[in-house]
Amino acid sequence: MSQAETAEVLKERGNDSFRKGNVTVAAQQYTSALQAVQSTTTDDDRLLSATLLSNRAMCKLKLSESPSQNPGELLNDCLDDCTTALGEHLDKLKATSDSTNSLRGKILYRRARANVSLAMNGASTVDREERHLGDATRDLMQLLTFDPKNKDAAKLLNVVRSTHSKMGGGLGRNKISRSLDFLRAVVDGKGPPGEINGEKIDSLKCLRILQGSLAEDVSSSAEDIGRRGGVPLLVGVVHRGIPDESDEVTCRIAALHILSACCSHDPFILKYAGRESLPPNIL
Repeated sequence: MSQAETAEVLKERGNDSFRKGNVTVAAQQYTSALQAVQSTTTDDDRLLSATLLSNRAMCKLKLSESPSQNPGELLNDCLDDCTTALGEHLDKLKATSDSTNSLRGKILYRRARANVSLAMNGASTVDREERHLGDATRDLMQLLTFDPKNKDAAKLLNVVRSTHSKMGGGLGRNKISRSLDFLRAVVDGKGPPGEINGEKIDSLKCLRILQGSLAEDVSSSAEDIGRRGGVPLLVGVVHRGIPDESDEVTCRIAALHILSACCSHDPFILKYAGRESLPPNIL
C-alpha cells in the first residue's frame, strides 16, 4: 500500500470516528494520516494534506467547546492547521476547481470561527481582540467573494461587525469624525489627552474604533476617513507618533494598518492617497 493510500484509509477512519462523536480519536487519526503523507510534490498530495489539516482543524474547533478542554490552545491549533492548509498546500496547487474552492471556503470559515472565539472568550487585551476580529473579517470577506450565498459566513460576518460596533461605543453618531477630531487635537497639542467633550477616551481607543469601522464597511469608512482629512493625520502618527502616548509603537502600527485597509479600496487611493495629501515634512 502506498503512502497516499495509507493516508486515505486513515482519513476515512477519522471521518467515521468524527461522525460517531469520537472527536479526539478522529483528530489523532487525521494526524496519523498527515504523517503518512511525507511528500507533497503533486496536486493530489497537496489536496489530501489540505483536507486532512482542515478536518483536524474542525476537530480542534469542536473540542474547544468542551469545558474540560483548554479552549485557547485548541483554537490556536485550529488557526495553525488552517493557515498551513492554505499557505503550504492549497495556494501551491497548479490548478483549481470547484472542489478546491469548496475546501478553501471550509478552511477560511473554520479559521474565522476560531478567531471569533478567541476574540470573544480568549483575548487577553483589546489589541488582541481587535486583531482576531480583523483576521476573521478578512477570511469571511474572501470566502464571500467566491461563495456569496454562504449563509454561515454571512451570519458570522454580521456577528463580527456587531462586535466591532460595540467596541466603538460612547462616541456618538459619527464615531469616525469624533475619533479623528480627538486624534487631531492631541497631535496638534490643542486638547488634553484623555477626554473629549467630557468623555474618557485615549488615542489608542480612537485608532481601534477606526479599525473597527473599516472592518464593518471598508468602502464607506475609508471614504469618511479620507474626506475628513484622515490621511495626513494618520501618516503623521505613523511618522512621529502621538505626544505623551505611553503605547506609542502600538499606535503607530494601528495607524499604519488603518491606512493599509483604506488603500485596499481603490477609489480611496485615487482620491485621497496622492502626494498632495501628505504632510510637507514627510515628502
